[in-house]
Amino acid sequence: MPGVLSSALAGGSRAYVPYVWESLPSVVNLRADEKWWLNTVTSRRLLLDLVSSTGAQGVAVDVVHPADWAALTDGGDTEQFADDVLEDSSVAAALDALKRLVPTMPGPVLGVLPDIRPLETAMDSDLLSDALCDLSRGAMAAGLAGIVVLGQQADSSVVARVVRIADNFGCPVLSLGPAIGAVDEVGNAASWALTRADADGVAAVDGAAVAGVVLTPGDVSAVWSRAEIAAFGSIQA
Repeated sequence: MPGVLSSALAGGSRAYVPYVWESLPSVVNLRADEKWWLNTVTSRRLLLDLVSSTGAQGVAVDVVHPADWAALTDGGDTEQFADDVLEDSSVAAALDALKRLVPTMPGPVLGVLPDIRPLETAMDSDLLSDALCDLSRGAMAAGLAGIVVLGQQADSSVVARVVRIADNFGCPVLSLGPAIGAVDEVGNAASWALTRADADGVAAVDGAAVAGVVLTPGDVSAVWSRAEIAAFGSIQA
């Protein structure tokens, strides 16, 4: 695990790792082809531009891009989906792109697991958990510096299962939520700092932490400008 993230998780320093992915090309004002996230050269160029202009020490990227995840989970046989998620061509392509991207980045790369909340009414919770755990196992094999679990999953048994898998890879699990998109008393986006919690390998939300891993409150690529992303990192210093 890259030293900057290891030190931040231990509370000895601070690492700003903005979560900017789905609409990344528009944030950095660069042209990108359709499905740019599967092109390592393109995604690396976009991320390096983000890092250099925001003061980030690392980046957070979706393990599977939301567009591909939505297409994958839109109807169909949910049980087969849970059993064969790693055999799906779009998932395999995403994990291959991630495996090629991670070693090319100068700082730590966090992989964000898909938000399973939209599927909770259509799929058995155990099946959802199985699919997410299989996906996390495939992502961790890419050499990620950490795995991020979103939303209500932060308070479920899913995290415990992901942590058990992560132990085999020496990969910390960060929990971002459940208050993604929350606002403070004056209407500004709430700041969330992720630091090591009591449970080994799990990071908990603590907005008052000075040291630790600081992420934006969810993927802000569609709502924040590059200047706002940089300002958020500066404010949390």
